[in-house]
Amino acid sequence: MMGTIVNMLLVAAGGGAGAMTRYALSLALSRVSLTMPWGTLMANWAGCLLMGVLAAIAGRGLPLSPAARLLLTTGFCGGLTTFSTFMFELHTLTSAREVFYGTIYFVASVGGSAMAFVMGLVVVHICIRQ
Repeated sequence: MMGTIVNMLLVAAGGGAGAMTRYALSLALSRVSLTMPWGTLMANWAGCLLMGVLAAIAGRGLPLSPAARLLLTTGFCGGLTTFSTFMFELHTLTSAREVFYGTIYFVASVGGSAMAFVMGLVVVHICIRQ
């Protein structure tokens, strides 16, 4: 029981930090463009990059405790990245007939997040050759 509560607190702490980071990115990048939701895009890319790094570390058997995994993956990356916000912003763009920006946002979000994840794997592979 105590372990479950500690795990929930780790996820909550990481999730809170991730959500605050996403909000800060949205605030900072809202000045770049009023049309394109850069904050969510950058948060999703950063979260996927970090998740790729963590997956590569875990895949190599490197020390990453279960608590650290919960804090960073389920918590921080889960709070930082957001599919629901992505869908809402995509809907907002397409409802406003911003088809060009909607298409770019969709491709950049899905393709860019996949590339960021793979980049995380590659970075760990290059930095830690075993």
